[in-house]
Amino acid sequence: MQSEVPSQSFVWGVLAPRFQSELTLQKSQIWLLSGLLEEYGGAADDDFYREREQKALIDELTGLLVQAVTNEAASR
Repeated sequence: MQSEVPSQSFVWGVLAPRFQSELTLQKSQIWLLSGLLEEYGGAADDDFYREREQKALIDELTGLLVQAVTNEAASR
């Protein structure tokens, strides 16, 4: 059985928000694993610039995950 490529509305309306919300729940762990905790020091909470970096990292990871899913579906 051949799987279908997901529609753009599903990808950006459903998948992307799901990925983003899960990554946001894990932001402290991502901050640690990415090396940014060591680079910037301390938690990002209540520091505008650190929070902005965390959000940018989560946005980038979300985009990569969505791209990976769509590429995988397209290659089937």
